[in-house]
Amino acid sequence: MRAGIVTALRGVVRTRPAATSTRPSNWLSRLAGPTGLPIETAVAAIRAVARNRGGQLRLLWAFEDHPDLLSGGGAKGPPKTGALARALIDRGATGVQVPRCPLCDRAAELRLLHQGQRCCGRCWLARHREVCAGCERLLPVGGRTFDGKPVCVGCRAGRSVQPPLLRRLWPAAGG
Repeated sequence: MRAGIVTALRGVVRTRPAATSTRPSNWLSRLAGPTGLPIETAVAAIRAVARNRGGQLRLLWAFEDHPDLLSGGGAKGPPKTGALARALIDRGATGVQVPRCPLCDRAAELRLLHQGQRCCGRCWLARHREVCAGCERLLPVGGRTFDGKPVCVGCRAGRSVQPPLLRRLWPAAGG
């Protein structure tokens, strides 16, 4: 019986619904709030965004934790929240807002995390730049040296003039 299986998601333990219970997409259509759409249309939008049961459950749990995901609080939810809002708007939903980046207020894909909230790629890159240990330029961090210093993508790939920073020197065999 699957109802007793416990799933851990981001430190929160949740009980998985029984296989015979109502589908997660049907529950999501009720939790999404008054969108002005028939339930069948909302279910179709949810299934277009989250095709499998696991993805639908993650969206369902996000709506349980943050009921305002489709009305302006999308930066707190999973990355699929934006796609769901767009799918609902394309099908004629009212009262649904596409999530905006909390840092720059642009309507963009919020796929990256910065201090616990989702943000756009442009804002994430602007806040994750450090001086590279190899080329000494201010660039996004592409990796770290063995002693924890930041390295850009070019230096990590060995394209810099400096000696490779991420390779250990092994002593010759038999010596």
